[in-house]
Amino acid sequence: MGRDCTICSSAQRQAVDDALGAGKPARQIAQTFPPLGERAIQRHRVAHLSPAIVSVLAQREERGAVKIVDRLEALVTKVSALVDQAEGSGASGVMLAAAREVRAGLELLARLTGELDEKPVTTINLLSSPEIQNITVVLLRALAPFPEARIAAANALDVIDMEPVS
Repeated sequence: MGRDCTICSSAQRQAVDDALGAGKPARQIAQTFPPLGERAIQRHRVAHLSPAIVSVLAQREERGAVKIVDRLEALVTKVSALVDQAEGSGASGVMLAAAREVRAGLELLARLTGELDEKPVTTINLLSSPEIQNITVVLLRALAPFPEARIAAANALDVIDMEPVS
């Protein structure tokens, strides 16, 4: 049987919940209320925090994320203006440095918004596999008694850039 939550049974529960709702870290709350431990506050946050406070925390995180994205977009816009200004004045070194910053900002922005798909892409060339090349050889040999059909098949295979194995 698990033990009772020391935060729930504490006289400071409301103050702890308010501090958690305000976004204060467990360590800081534990320092404010010395009899309560940091780990106990973390467990309480996960298991017993009221749904209303959880909702407030989630909304705060969303607003924070939006603010970061908005701030980053504004920064990218400003640096893009610097690129244009440097290009107009012929300061190619400044323009290149600013362009690198724009690229980095756009990349970060794409990651934050989910627009950048960083999953690895694997390309498999089936036409160069030994199995497909052997099928080609077998087909062309089977068509040997039929020269016109063999030529037509060879031409069709050439269109797909496949080199038959002899």
